[in-house]
Amino acid sequence: MRAAEEGFIWWNYNVDDSGQGLTLSFPKLTEYSDVFKPYTGQRKYNLCSIIPGKFAGCTISKVKIALAPPKVKYADDYIRVWLSPVNIETDAQGNDTYIIPESSTEAENVTKYATARTNGVYFQFYTITLKTPYTVPKGGCYIGYEFEVGNDEDAFFLWGDSEEGGCYMQFEETDGTRTWRNMTPYGLGNLTTSVYMELSDQIVTDASVKAQDERNYRTGEEFTYAWTVTNLSSIPFSTMELAISVDGQTDNAETIDLGGQLPIDGSCTITRPMRFEEAGEHTLALEILRVDGRENESTHRKAEGKVIVINPDKLYPALPVVEEFTSTSCQWCPRGTVGLAKLKEIYGEDIVTLAGHSSLSKPDPMTCKAYAEVMAVYGQSLPSAAFNRIAIADPYLGDSGMDGDGTSHFAADRFVEKLRDLYPSEGKVEMTAEWADAERQAIRVQTASTFCISRTQSPYRLAFVLSEDGLSGQTSSGALWAQYNGYSYEQGDKSGQYPDGDLDFWINASSVVNTTYNHVVVDAWEPMRGIEGSIPSPITADESVAYETTLDISGNSIIQDKDRLTLVVLLLNDNNGFVINAAQCAIADFDPSAVRNAVCDGVSTPVYYDLQGIRQERPAQGGLYIQQESDGKFRKVLVR
Repeated sequence: MRAAEEGFIWWNYNVDDSGQGLTLSFPKLTEYSDVFKPYTGQRKYNLCSIIPGKFAGCTISKVKIALAPPKVKYADDYIRVWLSPVNIETDAQGNDTYIIPESSTEAENVTKYATARTNGVYFQFYTITLKTPYTVPKGGCYIGYEFEVGNDEDAFFLWGDSEEGGCYMQFEETDGTRTWRNMTPYGLGNLTTSVYMELSDQIVTDASVKAQDERNYRTGEEFTYAWTVTNLSSIPFSTMELAISVDGQTDNAETIDLGGQLPIDGSCTITRPMRFEEAGEHTLALEILRVDGRENESTHRKAEGKVIVINPDKLYPALPVVEEFTSTSCQWCPRGTVGLAKLKEIYGEDIVTLAGHSSLSKPDPMTCKAYAEVMAVYGQSLPSAAFNRIAIADPYLGDSGMDGDGTSHFAADRFVEKLRDLYPSEGKVEMTAEWADAERQAIRVQTASTFCISRTQSPYRLAFVLSEDGLSGQTSSGALWAQYNGYSYEQGDKSGQYPDGDLDFWINASSVVNTTYNHVVVDAWEPMRGIEGSIPSPITADESVAYETTLDISGNSIIQDKDRLTLVVLLLNDNNGFVINAAQCAIADFDPSAVRNAVCDGVSTPVYYDLQGIRQERPAQGGLYIQQESDGKFRKVLVR
């Protein structure tokens, strides 16, 4: 939202301050989810978002939308902007369904607008004056636009972090019916639709609170906890009456003055200094009771957050995970290649390095659909890297590799160490992997996860990522194996910008380089949020949680050499999305005589086998073992 003239605003769903966005089409949606495969041939688009009911009584006179890149050809050279009241149907189980008009002809207010080509820009905003001003009804309204294109080029634009109500899209089913789908769960962003509204006299008070993501701290460590308050009211406000509670103990309510008016859709931060001497899980809550003396009507007036406090003596060593995002058609991505290689050179097996590929101007043959959601959320600019999914930074520069004189230096290792210090790990994971069959079509995996704290509700999950070194191929019209190289001498001397010599190979190479690729993500299993139930609740401090699964790779078309594969397990915290620890290993040979098939009788005392099936008189070191009990049954145990 931004202010316009007195009594008027431009309102839209929040967009990302970095300006990250996606141009999309029916075919391109398949890169993010297979559920969109049946719709790749469609060319008729109908998209909408919801204007909330808090704006009831406000009058919309203009709409601003982002139209597609230059290659799009509109079938009839028109789009239709439409508005219609929100209609919700509730079933017997209490589930709500939004009923959206099947076409613009069924809407209450339609404006036909002649389109124009976007003349070589990424996207372009158009301001459309409605044929008839529209008053937002009670409960809110849909704002949408409908158009048809003559080719398969990207046709619409999404921006920012997905919000509920921010984007609905229509799809034509095989029987000819058209159905609406809520696009929020796919995390692709919101429609870049802005509406120009004259505000009404109706006052809606809605101060919405969001707690910060779960974070770890050490006992005795002072830190600042923050809540974000967003003004979703119909008017600005300047004071808030609030109450804060710690582990269920609520302080007396206090009124704070914001020092000025918080505008509509504006946000502010409420902070409190904290310190805990007791290790474990702690709950911090903030409730906004009133704004400017009026009762806060928000359904999100209270927010609870968790902090995990760890005794420094019980911290687990953390294996850093750096996920680089790259593409063969990205001319600046060699910098990421160099950064990942240097991290591996420094840390060796004490770091996990992954390279996720995506297609840009040309198809990248190493694009892994199973990893597409991670790419969409964290890899919106190339090259970039997610460091334990805590922060996004440059895979070579880190967050501090650019000097004031314009020179660039490797600093990603410093960023790794910085995050390791700031974010202590409360858990660890161990893993073994072996081929499940002689044909090497599946991988049998066993893990053991251990935590230094107890939690009634476990937010932890395991995800698996398979990477390969040494991939190469021949570029053809359908796939670009050669790497575009913007550092080439053919595009000007850049040696002065990188004086340390790390990029000399690329500086001295041509603009397109035939090369091999390492750390490439070739397959993944629930890499974004992890496998539900892989770490069940509750968890008890210092007690190992075992999990085993079989990973099918029989249909994989990216893998070239199974001897060069590395399997990675990520220990994820679903409350914040962070990678709190990891493990990696090569895949052991298939052994048909392993202990999983053994049958023994008359065992009076426990017998131990390692995970390769070799009997151990007594475990020589801690780790995962298989223990045979006196009844002949086997179970996995963690020996300390």
